[in-house]
Amino acid sequence: MTLQGSLKEFGIVELLQFPYNGRKTCQVVMRSGEAEASLHYDHGRLVHAIQGDRYGEEVLMTVVDWEDGTFEIRQDVASPARTIDTDLHRLIMLALKARDERKLAEQKRQEEIRRGGGNLTMKLDEWVKLGGVLSHLAVMNPDGVVLAQTGGKPEGIEELRRLIPGVIRSYPRRAFKRLYCEDESGFVVAQRLDEHRVLLAVTDAGRTLGAVTLAVNKLASQLTESES
Repeated sequence: MTLQGSLKEFGIVELLQFPYNGRKTCQVVMRSGEAEASLHYDHGRLVHAIQGDRYGEEVLMTVVDWEDGTFEIRQDVASPARTIDTDLHRLIMLALKARDERKLAEQKRQEEIRRGGGNLTMKLDEWVKLGGVLSHLAVMNPDGVVLAQTGGKPEGIEELRRLIPGVIRSYPRRAFKRLYCEDESGFVVAQRLDEHRVLLAVTDAGRTLGAVTLAVNKLASQLTESES
């Protein structure tokens, strides 16, 4: 017998505790985006977890962040290995604590980036005022929140800011670096600066790909060096 459901409706902590409360021997398969994790319970005790090439408690530290996705509970499936000895409730508490610490660290980092937004805007202003290839510049976080921007307001810029973060998140290959788009109005380039920032550069029509690439490379290098 297999039970299925949504992580958004059931909740990850409730799902982790469900086999324990029923003293079940089962396999819980969870999927969130492209990621999949498998947890094995023996009479309610969590004894094994695997996600890709990761095993044991490390998997719990990851899946506790999953808010969207699906799950399946496959009854009476024996565990193929034993990689967890820690009590389930203690393990959940440790995972939640680690999650809260990650969120706090990210909030602090974003606050530092916002405080530095003035200097970042000045750097972008310098590039646009030089009258070079790039006519509009913005630095965004992975959710599309603008940290700094300068230049005019090109056609469709608001839609681009909403679209590009989703393209980056859903990119199916590893380590996204740069996206080029060319239309009648010019080039649009999205360049990943680091884990927390994306550079969006827009040009006027008539620019060459070589000139755009050179300008974006140079600006991205300056922006990443200033953060190191």
